[in-house]
Amino acid sequence: LVRFIQHLRDERTNVRRLTERSVNTIVAAVSSFYRYHIQRGEQLENPVLYEQISDRFSNFRRFLVHLSHGRTLKRSLKLKEPRPLIKTITDADFARFLSSTENLQFKCILMLMREGGLRVGEVLGLWIQDVESHRNGVWIRRRSGLVNQALAKSLREGEERFVDLSPSLMALLDRLVLKHNFDTDHLFVVLKK
Repeated sequence: LVRFIQHLRDERTNVRRLTERSVNTIVAAVSSFYRYHIQRGEQLENPVLYEQISDRFSNFRRFLVHLSHGRTLKRSLKLKEPRPLIKTITDADFARFLSSTENLQFKCILMLMREGGLRVGEVLGLWIQDVESHRNGVWIRRRSGLVNQALAKSLREGEERFVDLSPSLMALLDRLVLKHNFDTDHLFVVLKK
């Protein structure tokens, strides 16, 4: 099995080098092939070795876990897969995207998410009184039962945090608050047709 994995990873035998995930998938397919034929009664030996580990102290419970008597089979030879890097948008692309909208409300939403690092639920859960112009920032509070069903998931009930913002974004938010003529405390209002 080790020689087979080395063969899969060898650049001389393949057009391109296989990733760790691809090799693990191929090894899992080979193991499934052998397990299928062994279950049918054929006299084969599975080259993929498994070891039994205890899962009594794990929080994760598999389907039909009670049939395994607290033990799990784990493949003993598995390549470690690297964690993928998070892709971010470049400043130039964001500036082009921001300049494509003329709606003041949408510009404020985009700037809050980009500059303040706010999540969608945190932005849509903002109330007018959460904006503090004299401190150049906004308060993020977890509120449940909002009409727009927004929820600040990063906070527990009753928690709050203050986010500092740039003066230019605060000027946009002040313009938005001055234009606000709806009968609601929500900062961002989307009318349903």
